[in-house]
Amino acid sequence: MIYVDTREKEDLEKYLKKHGIPVERTTLNVGDYAFSNVGVEFKRYNDLYNSIISGRIWKQLYGLKEYPRPVLLLLREPPSPSIKDYKRFHTMIRSCKAIVALRFKIPVLEGSSIEEVGDLIIQLYLKSAPSASSRPLPVKRPYTSIMEVKENLLGSIPLVGLKKARVLLNKYHSIRNIAEQSVEELASNKGIGRKIAETILEVLN
Repeated sequence: MIYVDTREKEDLEKYLKKHGIPVERTTLNVGDYAFSNVGVEFKRYNDLYNSIISGRIWKQLYGLKEYPRPVLLLLREPPSPSIKDYKRFHTMIRSCKAIVALRFKIPVLEGSSIEEVGDLIIQLYLKSAPSASSRPLPVKRPYTSIMEVKENLLGSIPLVGLKKARVLLNKYHSIRNIAEQSVEELASNKGIGRKIAETILEVLN
């Protein structure tokens, strides 16, 4: 059985049912699709972009790691008409995928259509543990403070880490303030340097 969060659109669910996959809608505390010990966070590119901007994606990914086998599943799509900076759109998505794979160690899969994404879920389902019919019960994470979320977000950027993240947040107080600094200003902080400063600003902007 594949459990689908009640907030998910029905197009992917219909594709799974069409191919004979048992599906049940339920409220998932973590992830959008769950089966056996696999948890899947599904994002369309535009939703992923907005999640990066708001910082919501990082909290979702920390929660996703409650599953023994977490997966980030993406649907490629062009930027919505409201997004004017296409270069920033694609740069932020590429940076996010790199962070997810390297820092979170979560596999990133993607397709260019609902059918391709559906086929990926079907393959994950079929190749998962024999206990796929058992209901997944992710344990709810203890409460995390806003500052801890900010530290983890900033620390997930390659070459930064929690120690440097705390130094920067103690000085600039917020990720937005950090994003507004120049390369030279960030590089002047102990342990940062120009390369790390450039990486931070590339990810945040």
